[in-house]
Amino acid sequence: MSLAVACALGAAFCFAVSTAMHQRAAKGQRRHHPLDPRLLLRLLRTRLWRLGWAPDVAGVALQAVALRFGPLALVQPLMASGLFMAILIEAGWNRRRPGARCSASPPAPSTASPQPWSRR
Repeated sequence: MSLAVACALGAAFCFAVSTAMHQRAAKGQRRHHPLDPRLLLRLLRTRLWRLGWAPDVAGVALQAVALRFGPLALVQPLMASGLFMAILIEAGWNRRRPGARCSASPPAPSTASPQPWSRR
């Protein structure tokens, strides 16, 4: 079970790094029309965009290992922590602190049904 937790957190971190790399590459592009199909072609020529796929592949592999050794109900919430990691990575990359809106948001209410193995 601890292997599943470690792999899920590792996958979340890899996805966060990949997201930060892709966002940074996209921010560096000139502004055009919102749905310009040439944007993808320009991004494919960007080294940072292409390098951003390596952590994505590692994240998929780690997520597969995590799901092999742990239930989805354990792995998926840990994978969601990658959203918070991406905010911190992007802030660190820009050498600034995350905004108050990013770090002080209340947790979302859970609408999930009780787990079948839980005892009430």
